Amino acid sequence: AEIQQSLTKHFTTWLDRHGSEGIEDEQVLSQIRQYLQTYGSSRFPDIEDARQCEQPVAHCAGFRRKNKSGEYEWLVLSEVFKNEICRGFDSRQVIALLKKHKLLNPDPSGKTSVSTRLPQLGRVRCFQLSNLIFDQSQVEHLGTLSGTPVKNITICN
Repeated sequence: AEIQQSLTKHFTTWLDRHGSEGIEDEQVLSQIRQYLQTYGSSRFPDIEDARQCEQPVAHCAGFRRKNKSGEYEWLVLSEVFKNEICRGFDSRQVIALLKKHKLLNPDPSGKTSVSTRLPQLGRVRCFQLSNLIFDQSQVEHLGTLSGTPVKNITICN
């Protein structure tokens, strides 16, 4: 009983300090932003730069290209997306989150991944991420991935 009270007290204190609304969504988006910022130029060659595309890229994660507005979009290889970018999260929920906030550009038929021809790889399906993922105003007021914030916690034996 004493351990249970202590755990409840510490968790409630943590929850009061950090809140429960949107924590997981913010963590997901932060992880994606960090990945793209860390590996943007080294693992995502510019698809329109012939010199970058001629040479093999160690641990290639996909490609980047400019859209009609002149901003980069990210073509992330599907296995890299699922196993590296979404590490620690359910990739289907991450896809739903990105789609909900219009940060994932689906193909014309509505599929979440797009089929595109990539240098050295040929035609593959990949996830096309919008550069808006870096725009904080675009991702404000996030809910949780599950859609239900944590309010009351009971720790059971």
